[in-house]
Amino acid sequence: MAEATEHPFNPCCDVPVDEQIPAKIWELLRRNVAFRKRVAQLRRLDEIERSVHQQGKGYHGSAWEKSCALLRKVKPVHPFAHVAFMWLVPEPLLNICRLTYARNGKLLRKQVCPLVPTQLDKPEGAWLWRSEGSHLGWPTVRGPEIHLLTSNKRKRCDRVIFRNEWRGWKPEAPLFDCDTPWPETPAGFRHAFMFLWRSRYDSRPDNPITRNRDDSPQPHETGFFRGWNLSDFNVTRDLAKVLTFDDLACNYRVFAVPRTILTKGTADAMGKWLAAELKQGNEYYGRLLKRRLFNERELLGSGVEWREFLQASSASEKNTHFYRRRRYLNSLIAKAYPCFDIAALLAPPKHRARGKQYVPKVRQK
Repeated sequence: MAEATEHPFNPCCDVPVDEQIPAKIWELLRRNVAFRKRVAQLRRLDEIERSVHQQGKGYHGSAWEKSCALLRKVKPVHPFAHVAFMWLVPEPLLNICRLTYARNGKLLRKQVCPLVPTQLDKPEGAWLWRSEGSHLGWPTVRGPEIHLLTSNKRKRCDRVIFRNEWRGWKPEAPLFDCDTPWPETPAGFRHAFMFLWRSRYDSRPDNPITRNRDDSPQPHETGFFRGWNLSDFNVTRDLAKVLTFDDLACNYRVFAVPRTILTKGTADAMGKWLAAELKQGNEYYGRLLKRRLFNERELLGSGVEWREFLQASSASEKNTHFYRRRRYLNSLIAKAYPCFDIAALLAPPKHRARGKQYVPKVRQK
């Protein structure tokens, strides 16, 4: 378990920029009373399941089914809590895929091997490798599932191996708990949180491993409308177009720009027009972004708000703004669970007097 640190972790200044919002979500979530109670409930169910299994009364009993039902219920309304539950009360499965290539680069063989952490210490020759598509008897677990790609070609292998986090792990000794600050949580858990944020909510952060956004929506010129006619469309033949359309409709806003841009001045004008259109906001989150966008430093609490929230409370030398900021962070903690309502979490607090002009009291009527 994580030991108490001398200086409380501040997600606004103690981690890189791309990690700050996922770190804030975890810091808010782990302080939520209802979330902590749900974690305790899942651990009680997990203890019951393990005791039944040790008595030889079978596996995947009613306690396991209840915990799976809880995870299925929370996944559509709070994806971050779903990931957190799987890592806080884990039943992990390591899916290892081994690719064998010939010298000319042709794929010769693809094998898969599902492992539980207790099998990691066995030699690789003792693992049960299966050919692709042979999933008979595949283990059923509650999660998380860690995927690893290995190959005889170094460029085809994964750069980071999260399976090392599970060596020596035992169900009765969790990797971390609700008192663990963000930097001390497992790397696989942090990467799962960061992927959820950049793929569903934010177009700024990059993948910390690849340093790009290949696994998330990214700005690009689409060739979706080239080379085909809607009147000749066939669902079976043009399945790739259907998938591309779904991706564009779910993850992108589409703007039409004329192809006949010949001068740099025209390109600059188009860029200014596009920037102006984007700054007007959108209706993706209802009224939240309809009139303006946010200052990235103020999302889920600014540095000043988190610093004053984390410092020890004292009645001396505290003004009204201090207590307003603490109430604001406490309100975010209350909103962090059971639903992930991003519009409610990102709504600016009342103590940020944006757009208001200060008028001295002597001029007020």
